Amino acid sequence: MRELDFNNRTWSWPEHDQSLHLVNDWVLDLEKALPFVKDFSMCVQAGGACGIWPVFLSKYFERVYTFEPQSVNFECLKQNTRDCSNVYATCAALGAEWGKGTMALHISEENNSGAYYVSNGEGVTILPLDSLHLSKCGFIQLDVEGYEYDVLRGAEETLLRCKPVVMVEEKPLPQMRRHSYPAEFRARRFLEMHGYREVHRVHRDIVFVC
Repeated sequence: MRELDFNNRTWSWPEHDQSLHLVNDWVLDLEKALPFVKDFSMCVQAGGACGIWPVFLSKYFERVYTFEPQSVNFECLKQNTRDCSNVYATCAALGAEWGKGTMALHISEENNSGAYYVSNGEGVTILPLDSLHLSKCGFIQLDVEGYEYDVLRGAEETLLRCKPVVMVEEKPLPQMRRHSYPAEFRARRFLEMHGYREVHRVHRDIVFVC
């Protein structure tokens, strides 16, 4: 790990990353979703990377549950959230059901710590968000590199019960080109089927409310 200085503090960061740190100021995109949130007691953030998103959310929510399955990123995240007593970090991926996977990087993204995606394998635990049986959830933010649809499927009961604001990333991904339609379309369709509608868009992120 190395140290980077931004946002008025020092962060632990992966040695090989040359891309993720270039968009760290995009964490402010979360400010566009917060006005739609009604319940600030608890939120879920998946794709925690090195921790800038959960650190930001910890200033607004009583509890932040964050998930990051890539081991080096997770070690950075733990270091960077060590002073955030309301951040609960898990080294696992959220998905449609309990299972195992591995983290992969497309050759075009080999220097981007934020581009790891879930693939077939055995090294990473995958769990459904519904298994947490959250009593409350006001906000879900997903940056999971094409895995948004699977995460939402595993969160269906939470969505129906808590009706959280949902923010998902929408961008073309090289590893998804083999699919007949984009991953973000599947996520959007799933949300719309459950009564959600788009209310805001900033950079690559879309905010949905029910």
